[in-house]
Amino acid sequence: MRRDQLNEEEWRDVVRNADVLRRLPLRPTAGEIADAMAELAISRATLFRCL
Repeated sequence: MRRDQLNEEEWRDVVRNADVLRRLPLRPTAGEIADAMAELAISRATLFRCL
């Protein structure tokens, strides 16, 4: 997805999601996974697909 294909709100969501994913260590704990899932409001499977 290219930046010019998104409106400002969509772009902010992409950046926010990337920031959450970037903070996760290579081997996240169950708690870190749960926190990221809650912050992004996504399922565990979706979180791991994003990673």
